[in-house]
Amino acid sequence: GEMLGGDYVPPVDGHFCGESCANRWRGMLFGMSNRAGWNGVDPNDNKNLWKLWDDIAIERASMYGWWNASNPVQIFDGQSQRLSKNILATAYVRPGNMTLLAIASWDATNATVSLAINWESIGLSRQRASVIAPHIPGFNRHEQSRVLRGEDVQGRISLTVPAHEGWLLLVK
Repeated sequence: GEMLGGDYVPPVDGHFCGESCANRWRGMLFGMSNRAGWNGVDPNDNKNLWKLWDDIAIERASMYGWWNASNPVQIFDGQSQRLSKNILATAYVRPGNMTLLAIASWDATNATVSLAINWESIGLSRQRASVIAPHIPGFNRHEQSRVLRGEDVQGRISLTVPAHEGWLLLVK
């Protein structure tokens, strides 16, 4: 780049791309939120995301990115045995307390996937834990928190992920 002397194109700040390039679900795969806005308007609903972070004490969680072999969640295409290549998950784990799952899609269409959670590695009991889509209007598109159900015979949880979007799920 410019500091190495080989780039004669002036640097471009983040405003060049603007909010239209940002994807809040994909950002959460890397532990990032979108910008809050410069004029007091919060177009990305970061206020509610940051409240969730505070409520679950995310700073005390260990982050297992989708690239990490130790990630306690795997996403499969539908009910198949094939890992999804276009829908990824990062887990923020507080063992024995809770896990926040950030799920993001690169699919051009809505896709049904199944989540396989390694309950032992997150320190929770499959029989007693709940998987909740917390009410965060900018992320989860419903009017209230929702408990997910519907484990298949392999113990996986089925979920439809909207095209180019995703979910934040709380396991506790």
